[in-house]
Amino acid sequence: MEKTINEVFRNRVKKYGDRLAVEKRVGNGWETATFNQYYERSRAAGLGFYELGVRKGDRIAILSENRMEWVYSDMGGLGIGACMFGIYATVNEEEVEVILKNSGAKIIVVENAAQLRKARAAMKGSPALKVIVVIDEKDCQVDDKMVISYPALMERGKAKHAAEPKLFEMLADDVQSDDLAL
Repeated sequence: MEKTINEVFRNRVKKYGDRLAVEKRVGNGWETATFNQYYERSRAAGLGFYELGVRKGDRIAILSENRMEWVYSDMGGLGIGACMFGIYATVNEEEVEVILKNSGAKIIVVENAAQLRKARAAMKGSPALKVIVVIDEKDCQVDDKMVISYPALMERGKAKHAAEPKLFEMLADDVQSDDLAL
């Protein structure tokens, strides 16, 4: 019997492999991912977070509308034992700061320049927050140590997987059914 979200996810990937797992309407078309792609992208995100210093029990926030990177970040973070939570994209800077400060989030994934402005403003009052990851980097400055692009996160994760191919599965297996996941 499956006892954790990580077991459920891995077993569905094994069972359904190249079948469609997720899709999102983008413009006039669709962005899709098979179960295998969903797992690979989630693993890359999770190991990218790991490379940024996230460990079991650490918190990661996502400040974004629904999009594929949201689900990859969520499942990737859960895969390494992080506590994941979303922040409504409509909240203001002050609310973002209160949420980040009270949660102790180490990383926040933001959708775009508008959300990046909120996260940057919140950093002063959120001492645990170390890194902002920007999904859509158009009109964003991502060249400092505190802000990185989503593709850079994914590349870090892929490199970590190449160096340690069993790490993600080991971290996922370490998550217990009574661990906080959010």
